[in-house]
Amino acid sequence: MKLLAGIASAVLLVPAPTGCGATPPLLLQHTGMGGASAAVDLGGGRIAVANDEDNRIRIYRADADGGPESFLDVGGFLRVQGGNTEADLEGAARVGDRIYWIGSHGRAKEGRLRPNRHRFFATDIFQGTDGKKALRTVGTPCSTLMEQLSRDAAAAGLGLVTALATPPNQPGGLNIEALAEGPEGSVYIGFRSPVPNGRALIVPLLNPGAVIQGQPARFGPPIHLDLDGRGLRDMARHGDSWYLLGGGGGGEDRKPKLYRWNGGTAPAVHLSVPGLKNLNPEALTVLGPPAEASLLVCSDDGGKKSAQNRSFRSFQIQPAPR
Repeated sequence: MKLLAGIASAVLLVPAPTGCGATPPLLLQHTGMGGASAAVDLGGGRIAVANDEDNRIRIYRADADGGPESFLDVGGFLRVQGGNTEADLEGAARVGDRIYWIGSHGRAKEGRLRPNRHRFFATDIFQGTDGKKALRTVGTPCSTLMEQLSRDAAAAGLGLVTALATPPNQPGGLNIEALAEGPEGSVYIGFRSPVPNGRALIVPLLNPGAVIQGQPARFGPPIHLDLDGRGLRDMARHGDSWYLLGGGGGGEDRKPKLYRWNGGTAPAVHLSVPGLKNLNPEALTVLGPPAEASLLVCSDDGGKKSAQNRSFRSFQIQPAPR
């Protein structure tokens, strides 16, 4: 284990126990993949983590260094085709014992269409024969979610038709990076780009369970949040609140910031976590029940290691009281 350089007690968003205020949190190193882009708490001290480099979902210990205990390769299930088979998995949301996953839906940097990134699908959590948490695919992947949204009356004025045709590294280009549990079985889809009128965009998907059974998607009214011009890199539900990881989108270089949002018309509140500047944070998940929860932050370190030595880092902080 390593200590996270540059993070002092300010990273703890609630008062630390007596005598622990000056102790920085542990920075863990997880091997076997880089590019950590989505993470979900499985319970029992395990997390499921996806990345934007292959189509494997890996299960790691949340509290220890090291490689994955197991993995699930979803490439065949997603029916990816062609020379570039990456689904570019970017977001995950646990609803009960089901986890929904979403690809970026973005084009390649040079503007080429990447149909394999147009995926929304689910896995179920179950107890393996070895007594550990495991995953299995369920339902049928959806490859038309954004096309359905672009035609939906709720999305009128968002410019999604143009966004779908624009590279994600260009202003207004479409890039999905966040997914979180919403109210009453829904999920929130968070966009890194576009950022309409300088506000982060969240679209509620009201019937995710029906979508993976091949039924048409139903969307709620879009939500626009002021994250100081940032889009969403990830989001995670904590009780009746959500933690939002904001970052630059559409080619804009903005340093990541963490926010808390209490839903509805409440504003997003910036939380000071100085150590984020030393990482490339892209995945959030809440570990444990709301009353005892900690927030796990994963860094996308895919570009910092050779292909045979991929790894990503994570650390935990205590969520702020609501």
